[in-house]
This record gives sequence, C-alpha cells and structure tokens, in this order.
Amino acid sequence: MRLVYLAIIVSSLGLAQNRTEVIPSSEGLLNRIQPSAFFITTAPVTAQTHFSADGLRNLRPGDVITGFDFRSATAGAAAPAAAVSIANFEVTLGTASGAINRMANVFGNNFATRQVVRTGPFGIAQNSLPPAGSADPWGVFVEFDVPYVYTGGDLVLQITHTGSSAQNLNIGITTDPGFARSALDTLFQSTRSNFLPGDGGPFLRLRIQGAGPYFSGKSVTNGASGRLGTLSPGAISTLYGTDLGPAELALGALNAEGTAFTTEAGGTRVLVDGVAAPMLYSTRGQVSFIAPYAINGKSAVSIAVEYGGRRSSTFVASPAADPALFTANQSGRGQGAILNQDASINSAANPAAPGSIIVLYGTGAGQMSPGGVDGQIVGGTPLPRPLAQPTLVTIGGQNASVEYSGAAPGAVAGLWQINVRVPNGLPANNNTPITLRIGSFGPLTGVTVAIR
Repeated sequence: MRLVYLAIIVSSLGLAQNRTEVIPSSEGLLNRIQPSAFFITTAPVTAQTHFSADGLRNLRPGDVITGFDFRSATAGAAAPAAAVSIANFEVTLGTASGAINRMANVFGNNFATRQVVRTGPFGIAQNSLPPAGSADPWGVFVEFDVPYVYTGGDLVLQITHTGSSAQNLNIGITTDPGFARSALDTLFQSTRSNFLPGDGGPFLRLRIQGAGPYFSGKSVTNGASGRLGTLSPGAISTLYGTDLGPAELALGALNAEGTAFTTEAGGTRVLVDGVAAPMLYSTRGQVSFIAPYAINGKSAVSIAVEYGGRRSSTFVASPAADPALFTANQSGRGQGAILNQDASINSAANPAAPGSIIVLYGTGAGQMSPGGVDGQIVGGTPLPRPLAQPTLVTIGGQNASVEYSGAAPGAVAGLWQINVRVPNGLPANNNTPITLRIGSFGPLTGVTVAIR
C-alpha cells in the first residue's frame, strides 16, 4: 500500500503544478470608500473608479483584496426586479499612474500596474439585494478569481463587461462620512465625456483580508480528478491558496498506534463544518485532506483552514458522492493509475489481458457501510462498501464485471478500490476508455487503460 499512498500525494502535487491561481475569499475589513457611480447595462461597457490611498485607512501593504459586495440604496424594495446575467464580467485592479484628479479618458493610461482579478460569466439573482436599511443589506458578492495584493498607494478598479441580459442596474460607491475628498472626479464611464458623482443605486464595498491563509470554494478540488468546488464524504481533496502552510512540504502522519492519520500537518488544520479533517500534507500554496464522513447528507459545507494562528473559510457544495479515478499523469485524465492482475502497473508497455482483473483506485465514493471512520487505516472484515449502489464500469464501451468496490485494505479510508474484469474480445488499444458510475453519480470519463 506504500505505492498507493505515494500515488495519492504525487497526484495531488501534480495537479498543483497545473494550477497557479490563488483564489481567496474571506470576510474582512471595510475600507473607506469614495462617492462614484458606474452601471451594469444591457450594452457593453467599461468603467473605472480611483481610490485615493488617503481613503484606504484600513488597508495596509500586504493585505489582500478578495472581491467586492453590492448593497442597495433603495428603501422598501429589493433589487433587481429581474435576474441579471452577463456573459463576461472582467475586473482589473492596479496601482494608479497619477493623481486622483488626473484620470484620463484613455483608460489604460490610468494604470501604473494592473492585474486581471476576475473574468467570466456573472449573475445577479432577482431581488438578491435587500432594501436599504436592512439588518444585512449586502446581497451580492463578486469573488475574484485571483487575489489582489495591495502594495500601497492609490488604486484603480476597472469593470468591463459584455452587457446584461435583462436590464440596466445602477451601482454606485457610497461616500464614507470620514472621507469625501474629490467627490466629483472619482469615477467615469467609457460612454461619458466627463466625471460624475454618485447618483444612488446599489452600493459597493471591497473585501479585504490581512496576512494569513486564504482560498475560496473555487479552489477546492477532488484530489483525483481536479474537479472544482465540491466536497463529498470521505473524498481525498486538495485546496489551493496562499499562506496555507509551511514553505516546505509537510506530510501528514499516523497516530501513535499507527491506525489513523492525524488532523495536523506542518501546523495546518482543515475544519469541515467544524470537524478536523485527516491531513495528507500541507505547504504554502496547497493542502491535501480527507473530507470527514460526518458531512454525509448535507448539501453544502463550510471549509476553514487554520495556520499560524489565523483562519480563512468558505463554503462548497457537498454531493453524496463525487466519483473520480487517479491517473498516471496526475491530471485526472489519460492512463489510469491501474494495477494489472499480477499487481504490476498497467501501461502501454505492460497492458492488461482481456478476461483478466485490473484494479482501479479512486476517491469520492461517499459514505460507506459499515460507516467510514475518518483517517482510519482500513483493515478487518467486513470491508466498508459504498452506500451508493451499484458501481458500474465500462471498458472500451462494453460493460465490465465489477468484482469488488469498496475501501482499499491497508490504505486510508477515502481511497476507493474497484476490481474490474476486462471484457473478452476487446481489441488491443493502449488508450481504451473507461467510464465509471456509482449510484446516480457520474459518468466519469476521460480515463484510459492499456489492453493487449
């Protein structure tokens, strides 16, 4: 089973090499913001606002801007009246090239440095902005795909989008009573020739996080497939971010009895709905853990990372199962991490024979029976089997007989072993496709096996 543990860790590390984005999301300090206005319209538009460093009194160099929230300025009625969707909503943040009252009509001239922090579809649900004066008026959060690390000085925020599907939506940035300098020239829009002050509509605030761990739901992945944003019971999982752990890779460890993985690696803990998760490893940019089985039956769960006395948290969806297979190239696709019947590694140079049994390794099978025990090294009888039934596998488009589907003996709970008989009559092919289903979940595609 040493090979299996190694495959899990290497697979997760390999996925990290292909993911360089850092995606934080955390409640943070509110900065002091200046009055201005821009519009979400049915037509494409580009808008900018310029924040003077004098007004960013809660923002310090090294702090991270993770997104911004909307709230309504209209009392008595929620907004918008109809759902708004935008095909591409791009946000750019950067340092300003000049003084606040010298912003240029050529938008690029206003940036000394710039970073695209968000791009892609964006939607605002109908009536998602509570009326002004509500106890919790902040209804919409625009989360950045990549964090912006503040380095000091004035900021320029630019929004470019392709146009809304439904209606114009006026969004303004409110005046902080403690700072109202240059109210008339803080923002302009590409369709206007002069600067205008705020004129009502929803309000916007930046979310800021100080030093410490940060990540988002978008950066939580299935450790085998790399699939984003879900966490099923017992799933071997990886999340990506910044300041999540030590600079050097720290592996998880077994308890003193050697019966289970502990819930700390390199000073990092992951809490899933408050339950400490078994840790496989941690490092500055990523951690690997196993989702606690206690989340079974929940549709969404919170994930928190603790490191260096600080904590960051977010929410993700929690399906009952999320089937995935480990692969040889650590991408979740291509040649599977598969053993032939003689326990040798399946590959183009060592294909499996039709009629023989191959062993697939995966994760995301969900809760087991008997119930899975977090971090436990599996042994004894009966071996845990998935609650979700049945496990279905095709190889080369033909149904394959599943001889066993359950916990991997001698490995950590959460690793899923599937023994499958290769159908007779398959042609030789180094890239024979495999599909996998468990209960109503799947199909998983994109993994292959070499057949002789």
